[in-house]
Amino acid sequence: MELNSKYSIILYKWFSMSYNQFEHYQYKPNRTKKQLEDYKSPRIIISDLRELTDTVDDYSRFDNFEKRVIKDAIKEINSFTHFNVEYKKIKKDVQSIQYSFI
Repeated sequence: MELNSKYSIILYKWFSMSYNQFEHYQYKPNRTKKQLEDYKSPRIIISDLRELTDTVDDYSRFDNFEKRVIKDAIKEINSFTHFNVEYKKIKKDVQSIQYSFI
């Protein structure tokens, strides 16, 4: 793989883990449709994403964090891996992001 950014590598591993669970359980009867959908389109809370990417103290402005950590990483993942990842921001009490695998 030609992933250069550490954020791309971290997110790719997270995506792979979730998608592997989806592939493993999709034909087995011991998971609900909701559980399968959660594997296929995982959600992560921004604070958890910051911990995962070790950016808790970096990029204090969300627009900088989004561009450098999320958008750049997803662009690289879509270009150099078999994943085609999209995301959308879900604003609730705690901001989270939902990713979808296509």
